Amino acid sequence: MAVLAWAVLSLPVFAGIGRRPHTLVNLPAPVTSGETAVSLVREQVAEVRKRLERLEVASDEPAARRPSEE
Repeated sequence: MAVLAWAVLSLPVFAGIGRRPHTLVNLPAPVTSGETAVSLVREQVAEVRKRLERLEVASDEPAARRPSEE
């Protein structure tokens, strides 16, 4: 009886084993003109530069906290 009860109760769990997780892929909107493409790339480059600047500032903070070795 215990094996039968275990089998019945575990069916929903085992039914989900073969399922793959859902993957969502966000694609940029199609570009309609060359000027639009250039402006999109410029915006993306500006965003990457901002992120790099924030990383540089964050990496410099520990160095600024250390006492100078003079």
